[in-house]
Amino acid sequence: MKKISLGLLLSTSALAQLLAAAAHAQTAPAPVPAAAPTPAPEPATPSPAYPPPPGYALPPGSPPPAYGTYPGGPPPVIYSNVPAVAPGNGPVLRLFADNPRARIQQLSLSWRDVCTMPCGTTVDPTALYRVGGGTINPSEPFHLPRPNGDVVVKAATGSKVKKWVGFGLGMGGIAAAAAGGLFLAAGNKTTTDEFGNTTVSDIYKTEGYVYLITGAILMLVGFPMFASQSTSVEVH
Repeated sequence: MKKISLGLLLSTSALAQLLAAAAHAQTAPAPVPAAAPTPAPEPATPSPAYPPPPGYALPPGSPPPAYGTYPGGPPPVIYSNVPAVAPGNGPVLRLFADNPRARIQQLSLSWRDVCTMPCGTTVDPTALYRVGGGTINPSEPFHLPRPNGDVVVKAATGSKVKKWVGFGLGMGGIAAAAAGGLFLAAGNKTTTDEFGNTTVSDIYKTEGYVYLITGAILMLVGFPMFASQSTSVEVH
């Protein structure tokens, strides 16, 4: 009886230990998962660059300003009379002309004055220029021969007034010569007077010669004057 009770006690004790181990295993904390690796930061995308607006001077070799340099995004297109280069970063004009009112003009939407004689202004080397101003007949447009240094412009100017006066004189001479031809044609016609005699109108002939000579003089004066009033330039 004692042996049975002892075996039963040992069996109960072993069963209790097994139950306790199982309960401990069920309540054990779950393992902590490993932290995910932090991804490397993506490289920053450079901001787009925009060229400066006309009239905005940049030192030679400088990159264009980045987006955001100008308030409100990309720079607006601005047209002004400010030279497109900073002082000292372009050619310097020197003007020598036979008329003190002569001016160097630059094409920027329309022709505008840049400087008068003797000039000395730093300008854009890529622009188009001419000599004109006031009653001076403008020259043919020209480009500058170099991107920096002194550029000498020599001009022999013509007058708009003399040009159109010469044109008017020449056209008047043509009209006078034509009238003279008509008078001569009328004077060469024969007529018969009341007595049956054939006569020639000497008055028409005289007037015809006067008109022809006058017309020739007007044409000889007017057309050369018209042709000689162009403005010529030499650029060095």
